[in-house]
Amino acid sequence: MAETLQAVIARRSAFRAQYQNRTYARYEAIVARVRSAERALGSETVTDAVARSLFKLMAYKDEYEVARLHIESGVLGELRAEFEGDFKIRYHLVPPFLPAKKGVRGRPRKRAFGQWMQLPLKVLARLKVLSGTPFDVFGYTADRRSERELIA
Repeated sequence: MAETLQAVIARRSAFRAQYQNRTYARYEAIVARVRSAERALGSETVTDAVARSLFKLMAYKDEYEVARLHIESGVLGELRAEFEGDFKIRYHLVPPFLPAKKGVRGRPRKRAFGQWMQLPLKVLARLKVLSGTPFDVFGYTADRRSERELIA
């Protein structure tokens, strides 16, 4: 059974609130404005498309969200339950504040970091309230500025 439009909007609004630890009234306001305009036509097709697409645009995975998802996933506990003995974990990341060489495809090459990255990831996950604010150190990169401009 297809999910109702109201359920789509409610679920995605709730996700946005968890994602940034605050209500995301802008998403709901835009969807409501489109819904109101389309109601005169007796349809919700455009509203449904806006609700789904705008959510995807607004839910980009910044560094804070990636850290939160990783920490809350419990992947480290799962690995400990699955494997015995002493094993090593490597995180392959491209920190935006460290210079990175370009790979064959012209994209920055990832660097390997050890399990000590757990602590910075936990801190980063808690700092998600900084996302999109002037205190967001990652928000000044070209990618993040572009993502915010697309939403506007």
